Amino acid sequence: MKSIHENLLTIPRIFYDWEKKTPDAIFLRQPIGDTWKTYTYKEAGDQARRIVTGLQKMGLQKGDHIALISKNCAHWILADLAIMMGGYVSVPLYASLSGDQMNEVLKKSDSK
Repeated sequence: MKSIHENLLTIPRIFYDWEKKTPDAIFLRQPIGDTWKTYTYKEAGDQARRIVTGLQKMGLQKGDHIALISKNCAHWILADLAIMMGGYVSVPLYASLSGDQMNEVLKKSDSK
């Protein structure tokens, strides 16, 4: 018997489907100076899986809350995707938060 969670369309499940069907299609574009760096679904999946492996090697467990702060960029999306792929909970932080505000969010979110 399937659990109710097996039928949920999660962001990682949708990503895995697109990665499988269109591995060479462009997933992300990041401006760098006067050029654009592109990431295919295959490349993005590889990078996200490497991030998950790094988080696991740090001893993080599924369900752990992971704070994420960055400018708006392709690597923020890859990190957020990795957090979801690993079964963690993403805690995005605004870069404009003061130190005190950030500290408060980190404490209340139980971020690792």
